[in-house]
Order: sequence, then C-alpha cells, then structure tokens
Amino acid sequence: MKVLLLVDAPGEIAPLRTAIKKAGHRVVVELTSFADCLRLGGAGDPELIIVSVDALGDSALAQLAEQNRRCPHPLVVFTHDPSRAGIQAAIGAGINAYVVDGFSPERLNPIIDVAVARFNEFRALQRKLGEAQDKRSERKLIERAKGMLMKLRGISEESAYQALRKAAMDKNLRMSEVAARIIAVDDVLPPHSDAVARGKITDLARG
Repeated sequence: MKVLLLVDAPGEIAPLRTAIKKAGHRVVVELTSFADCLRLGGAGDPELIIVSVDALGDSALAQLAEQNRRCPHPLVVFTHDPSRAGIQAAIGAGINAYVVDGFSPERLNPIIDVAVARFNEFRALQRKLGEAQDKRSERKLIERAKGMLMKLRGISEESAYQALRKAAMDKNLRMSEVAARIIAVDDVLPPHSDAVARGKITDLARG
C-alpha cells in the first residue's frame, strides 16, 4: 500500500520508513505536522495513513477528523497515550487502529490489516445508511405527490400511485423524480391559484 507517514519526532521517521518498506509497503508522503495533512490534500495518492505521536491533542484530532471527512483512508495511530479519553477521542476522529506502546515491525501488517478491515466495514455501513436515507426521502416525495394528485383529480390513492408509476415509465424517470417535478410546480404557484391553473401540474403525471 502507498502510505502517508506522519511522525511528530523527526528522528523516528527513518526507523518507521524502514519498517513500512520491509512490510511490503511504500511511503509516498512524509509529514511532521498535522496541519500539513489538510494542506496537501490527496498529494501522493496515499492508500493508508500511519501516524506516530506521543499523544493526540485536540487540534491534532480535529485535523485528522477533517482529513478523514475530506479524503477518507484507513488510519493507524501509534501513541504512548493509554488513557480512556484518548482512545474514545481517537474513535470519534475515525482512527481505525489505535496502538499504545505497541510498534514493532513484525506486528505492522496485522495492524494494517485490522485498520483496513475496520475502515471498509465502516464505509459499507455509511453507504447502507445513505441508501436508506435516500429511499426514505423518495418515499416522502411520492407520498406528497400522491396526496396532491388525489386532491386535484379526485382519485384514489391507488390510482394516484399508478398515475405516478405510468408517468415514470413513459418518461423513463424514477417515480421520485416525477413526484419532485409535481411538487416543484405546485410550490411556485400562488396559494390561491384557480383550479385550472393548479390542475396543470397533473399533466406531469399523465403518460
């Protein structure tokens, strides 16, 4: 893997670089400042971030969390801080492997494997949550559009649903897209538009 290595003690960079190379990986970026992570962005196209620090302060945690938000990567931290508060803060910042006084070359690859597995699992959960939220939003749009069609055309809920479904098929759109168009047109009409004017929005749901 291509590694971004961040070490707050410059004298420790060379041993870590050597251990990473022996483990079969390649250091593409070397930093001594957390702020540099944000300034560099995706420079070097790293696939993994390894950090070695005595302890993570609030500023460092905030910068790691922001880096994780902008450009997520598996994140390993070697530290000398065994406090529960430090561990909880690390989890909140998106650190996938938090290793206290545990760096040794022979353990590096197992630690990386754990970090990558946790990272991939979290990303999969994020995708599932996003998909669930999208579906919930789509259902709300469809329900609102159905209600409008039922009121404007004096039809049943099933008929309104079938009208939306047919319009979506005829126009090669998703039902939620047809529903959004109907709602958008209704939203821009004056509140007291006459029935003929407001009835025009039902054209969007006709095949």
